Amino acid sequence: MENEIIINGVTYVRKDNQKNQSKRDNGIWFINTDGDILRDKDEATDKLKPFCYPAETDCIKARDKMLALYKIKTYAEEQRGEFIPDWGNCDQIKHFIVYNNKAEEYRIESNEFVQKLLLFYLAEREQCEEIIEKFKDDLDILFDRKWK
Repeated sequence: MENEIIINGVTYVRKDNQKNQSKRDNGIWFINTDGDILRDKDEATDKLKPFCYPAETDCIKARDKMLALYKIKTYAEEQRGEFIPDWGNCDQIKHFIVYNNKAEEYRIESNEFVQKLLLFYLAEREQCEEIIEKFKDDLDILFDRKWK
């Protein structure tokens, strides 16, 4: 199923019916180690705090972003083969995907020396084009397009 991903034998299911329904309630929502969204009226332990949210929809959105990033980065790492970005080599071109909000489209950009947080880099432009084609729904989640 397209809205499922299996990581270490655990199947995670993305919920698509959560658009703009975020509301706060008494208690917290958190993502457990199985990827389930749970509610707890008590204080979260320090161990869980990075995965705690004031509303269920915020929690679902965070989990879906983590899963989308995992899927895309895993695929990108498989596709890039032996290519490893060398940030000391200004002659090596590194391609990555961006979203142009004005044009409302994904684009491929490249640079030689500026590393950006949470991005993956590929040697070939065609590899990025393939990711845009195969993982558009996941990219929409990462770039907050799903919830608009």
